[in-house]
Order: sequence, then C-alpha cells, then structure tokens
Amino acid sequence: MLSLKNIEQERLKSVRSYRLIHDSAKQDFNKLARIAAILCNVPVVLISLMEECEQLFISHYGIDLDAVPREETFCEVLLQDHSEPLIVTDALLDDRFVNNKYVTGYPHIRFYAGFPLINDENHVLGTLCVVDHKPRNLSNEQVEGLHCLVNQILQIFELQKKSNDLKISRKLFKEKSERFENIIEASNIGTWEWNLETGHVYYNEKTAAILGYSLDELQPATKDTFLSRMHENDRINCEKQLSDYFDGAINYFTCEYRIRHKNGNWVWILDRGKAVAWDQKGQPLLMFGTHTDVTLRKVASMRLVNSNKRLKIAQKIAKLGYYEINKLKNTAFWSDQIYEIWEVDNPDEKFDIDDLTAMIHPEDVIMVKNKIFEEGIDVNTTFEFRIVINKHKIKWVRGSKMLSTNDTNRIEGTFQDITSYKKLEVSLVESERRYSNLFQMMPIPSWVYDLNTLKIIEVNKAALKDYGYSREEFLNLTLKDLRPVEEINKLMEVIAHTKNNVKSYKIGGYLHKRKNGSIFNVEVHSNRLYRDNALYRVVMAVNISETQKYIEEIENQNSTLQEIARIQSHVVRAPLAKIMGIVELVNANVNLTAEENRIFLNEILNSATEFDQIVRSIADNIAQLKNN
Repeated sequence: MLSLKNIEQERLKSVRSYRLIHDSAKQDFNKLARIAAILCNVPVVLISLMEECEQLFISHYGIDLDAVPREETFCEVLLQDHSEPLIVTDALLDDRFVNNKYVTGYPHIRFYAGFPLINDENHVLGTLCVVDHKPRNLSNEQVEGLHCLVNQILQIFELQKKSNDLKISRKLFKEKSERFENIIEASNIGTWEWNLETGHVYYNEKTAAILGYSLDELQPATKDTFLSRMHENDRINCEKQLSDYFDGAINYFTCEYRIRHKNGNWVWILDRGKAVAWDQKGQPLLMFGTHTDVTLRKVASMRLVNSNKRLKIAQKIAKLGYYEINKLKNTAFWSDQIYEIWEVDNPDEKFDIDDLTAMIHPEDVIMVKNKIFEEGIDVNTTFEFRIVINKHKIKWVRGSKMLSTNDTNRIEGTFQDITSYKKLEVSLVESERRYSNLFQMMPIPSWVYDLNTLKIIEVNKAALKDYGYSREEFLNLTLKDLRPVEEINKLMEVIAHTKNNVKSYKIGGYLHKRKNGSIFNVEVHSNRLYRDNALYRVVMAVNISETQKYIEEIENQNSTLQEIARIQSHVVRAPLAKIMGIVELVNANVNLTAEENRIFLNEILNSATEFDQIVRSIADNIAQLKNN
C-alpha cells in the first residue's frame, strides 16, 4: 500500500502531464467558468490545478487571481477527502475557514462550493469552485449541472493531454528518424530491403552512390540483377553464405565480395543482413541489410603483404629484429635480423631461448631475464644490454618487451643492434666533458644565458673571480643584475635586436657591475648556442677598464701611439673572434670525428692563451711608456 507521500508524488506526476494548456483550451475553460457562474448565479468561478506548493488557476471568472499558496486554499481539504464536493454555506460559521485571509479580506468569501476534478487514475487534478460574497446554498439542479461541467473540464484535459502526447510522440519519432538517418550518413553505409515474395530489392541512395549510379539507373533491382554485377569468383561464396543463413547455420548473413562500379573498377562490399519476417513454414519473407564500401581496407590488406617485405628490408637497415616467446611452452620465434645480430651462421639449426641468453654478457643476464620473463615487470618496457660474440666481440643491444594483457604467457618485443650508437654516445660524452673543462679553464670571464628569460645557466671560474659571486649566486642572476640601473634600457634594446638576429656574432662595449657594486668597462663578445630546443647565448666579457685608461693616456701623449693603440685593439679581438667562430660550428651540429674534436678544442685553448698574452703585452708596453 502506498504511503501518503508516495500518493502525493503520483498525483503531482499526473498533474504535470496536464500542465501544457493551449490558448484555445483556455478559452474553453473560460466559457465553462462563465456557464457555471450563470448556472449558480455567483460572481466568482475558479478552475484550478493543484500543484505542489500552489493552486494554479487556469480560469478565474470574476476575480483577479492567477495562483494562491496551497495552505491558504479551501480546496486543500478536497485532497484529503474527495468523495463528495466541499460546500461551505457560510465561511464565517465554519471553524476551518473563519480566519482564512480570503474570508477576512479580499475577495471576502462567504459561500464556497468546490468540485474535485478526478481523472481515471483517481488523482485529484484540481477543482471547479463557485464562490459568493454572501451565505447561500446550491439546488440539486445546480449541483448536477456543476458535475456535468466537471466532466466537460476533464474531457478537455484528456483531449489536451492526448494532443500533447501525440506531439511529443511525433517529435520523438522525428528525432529518432533523424538520428537513424544521421547514423546511416555518418557510418557511410548503404541500406537495402529485399522482398523475397516479389523478388524486388530496394536500395537507398548511398548504395547506389557506392556503385557510381543513381537509384533510377539501378532499376529494375532484383537479386539476379545484383548478382550480375558481382565478380564471378565471389558469387558462389555469396550464395553459400545466404543459404547457410536461411538454413539457420549462422545467425546473420555476412559476406564480402566485389561489385563492378559504373566506371568499370571493382568495389569491395561488406554485406550484412537479417530476415525480419517469416511465413508459417519458416521461409523468409522480408530481409533488411547494409552495404559498406571496404575497398580501402581490402587494398590496405593487399598492401600490407608488400609492406611486410619492405619492413624486413627496413629492419635489416635499422638492425632491428622481432621476437615472440611463449613462456608456457618455452618456445620462441626469431626474425631473420635477430640471427644476424647474434651472428648465427645457420638459422636452420636449433637456436632457442637458452642459446640466445647464453650469449648475453654475464653482468647483464639477470637483468635481461627479469625484464623479459618476470611477472612483476611492466607490461611494456625497454632495456639495454651487451652480448658477447665468440668470447671477445662485444655488441650493445636495445631490447623492448610488450606483454599481452589477455595472455600473459605470450611476450612480443624487439632487439636492435645499437653498438654504433653506443660508441658515438661515448664519444659525445667525452667531447662534452672536454668542452666543459675548457669552458671552466678559460681565463676570460664567460657565461651562458637564456635569450628569452635572460637567466644565467652556466658560468666559468674566471667570471666568479672577477665579479665576486659564488657559483650558486651567479646562477641565480639574470643579465639585468650585472648592469647598473642606467644601462638597463640599453641592455633591453640590444636583447630585442639580438632576438631578431639570433644568428649574429655580436661585439659591444658596456658597463658591468660587480657584487660589491663597483662599475667597470667590458667588451662583450656573444654568439648563439642552440641546445635542447632552447635558444641560449654564450658570452665572453673582457675587462677593458685598465686597457682603455692606458690607451686614452697614450692617445693624449703621442699621435703615433694612437695608431699603435688602434692596432692593438684589433689584435685583441682576433682570438675572441676565432673562439666565437668555433662556437658557430658547434651550433651547426656537424658530425665531427674524435680527431676533429681534438683539433677544435686545441684551437679554443690556443686562442684563449693568445688573448691572455696579448693583454699582458699591452699592459707591459703601456707600463714602459709611463716609466719613460
């Protein structure tokens, strides 16, 4: 038995199904309200729906009210007991309503008669109410007439509900049809309908388009006309699949075959179908299905055969082999390239898992076995190890493993000979180490910064000594921190120009600031350094404060010495230009041999030494001049 709460929820659900009232229906309700007013000779008539929180008036004759709270209405009593109409001859004499706001105030109700609107599900939808401002009663004829009007109101409700339900059904049908059409369109498939009694076949436009025809050009459409366009090598199989389906051997008709396109080419079709009507003898009467153009897939499948041949060639070039291991059966498949990596002379001889692992370097055997065979290792993993050929030749191999999530006993993967890469890697690491050492050994203060953020990312010992910072402090600086305030604008102008000319080797004279705040003159040489997809600049900052001071003194003493000073300033730049040129070669990512790397490193070191000697020579010459 339903609780009162559940009963009310069911009633509200029923009320909501009648909520959509058209203007034409409202006019009908207004007419019925006026008839009720005339029949009972009352000034006010209300037709309402009892909502969850309010009484909604769908017609209000003689009063200006659209809705009132449910707890303030007379009709709330009818929801508790609707077996009879609620008739109140004088509200001032009725304890239930004597203090009601609509009795003591507007519209001053004295007489009230409410007739419940009860639908076929025995739910009270609302009421038909007649109201007067004075005490009175209704005659039997008036009560009978109001019951008739209640039936009329309910009929309008039902007609309106059926009309709304029909519109909703039409809308849903339209949406469903459009959805089906969109699915057909998005799936790029054709449809067909086969009437087996008449033999006629009906296609949609997509099926015709797949074959290059219009629908009219495919008429008359029968099974025989369709088979006549089918490749002769595919007809027997198609007929067999259809027969097996009609005999119940398979649940659906499915077949792939070739159909002649209008342009003469062959189109591969995937045909699926199912009978939807059968006669009393179990013979099919009506069948529906789809046509899908699978030509691209078929062509791709054929190309795959050729691709496998090319793949073997590519694997040979990349020194990449494929393996497949069944741990349960302890069997393995090796591609030809694996035999070449392990240098097995005769692949036809026995070469199993034990033979392969026996040639792995003793220090790597446990790691490799764990990576490939242990359950706890990731489903997909890569690893590197060494193999030993003929007890002395070492090869580096990169292995990969992919463990099937459906069958953990089946392992697939690759082995690739990376010996040459490893040698190159060792050479690069060594080269990188030499470059780093040389950078730190240079007597010229140098650093590397990020052109976008201006943050310093590397610094040498000479810069730490000259500028007075620790390494940690220097790497927390930007270029702005090395300039006095009055030089910041000039710095940003140079940075903007550099971003537009990142390839340029730049030289310029600037003021720099040490940690202790002292200011000095520098000649800055910079060039690009492109690494790790970021744009950096390498900088060499030559302290020219003393040199510039001496040169100015010399220039003031003798015009002949001015020429010497000019020549010396150019001589200073020569070794720096050579170093920046070598940096440019490094940026070009040229594959250099170990010997070439050694030559370039020596050139950088010689240039740095040459620069140091030139600076010392200038200082000595100037000192001698001053003494003279």
